[in-house]
Amino acid sequence: MAERRIVEVASKNWCFTINNYSEQEYKDVRDYDCGYLVVREEIGAEQVTPHLQGYVQLHKKMRLTTLKKKFNARGHYSIAKGSARDNYIYCTKEGRFFEKGVQQVNGVSKCDLVAACNDVAAGMSNEDLLKKHGSGYVTHKRKICEMAGELKADGIKKRRMAKSAELVLRPWQREVLEKLEDQNDRQILFVMDPVGGNGKTTLACFMMSIMGAIRFENGKSNDLKYMYKGQKYVIFDFCRSSSEHINYEVIEALENGVFCYEVIEALKNGVFYS
Repeated sequence: MAERRIVEVASKNWCFTINNYSEQEYKDVRDYDCGYLVVREEIGAEQVTPHLQGYVQLHKKMRLTTLKKKFNARGHYSIAKGSARDNYIYCTKEGRFFEKGVQQVNGVSKCDLVAACNDVAAGMSNEDLLKKHGSGYVTHKRKICEMAGELKADGIKKRRMAKSAELVLRPWQREVLEKLEDQNDRQILFVMDPVGGNGKTTLACFMMSIMGAIRFENGKSNDLKYMYKGQKYVIFDFCRSSSEHINYEVIEALENGVFCYEVIEALKNGVFYS
């Protein structure tokens, strides 16, 4: 008669319980190299036994015997049932818990989009971003980078606002602001400085920070129309070398308040026109 063999099933996702754990065991669990880990300190209701209740996602599938050797020899293990979210909720329902890594959902790393946006804005390298946020970063990279760019812009705006709040305007700069307040929507105010260095760009930055103005330089009409989002004040800050090539068409179009533009966005399987 052939000998019966019990085949151990390998899995990446395991639930575990470690009774009467020591501080060293808890530290070893927290330090274990894995894809994701959540573990809660718990005391049993009946036996009043202190234990660790946790859920771990390994880097690769592992059998029970190997898991006991590498993770914790005294632990009680079972292959995780339910979703990663279900196990997270169970392990964090009460008491103090520890969490690290990035959850995988259906084999794909669940990316913390808010943390990823902040990390990109802070200048984290692609290597570190992949290590921290996994394949979810690759999946959502475009949107993450777009938001990170906006976060950077917000940071620049805050610094500029703080600096502008301390600015003491010159008499001619105050005069410009007074004239802007007095003129109607169909008027354009030209401010000329034949010499340069008297504070035109400083005034433009002040208006952007304090008054919500938008500042343009010379550019294509279609691009400038696309960038305009209905701001009350529109500033064209031209250097002296571009005085013979000023785009009056777009200035008049914005002054009229009626214009159209074309935008082309690249898609995965074609091109979208709007």
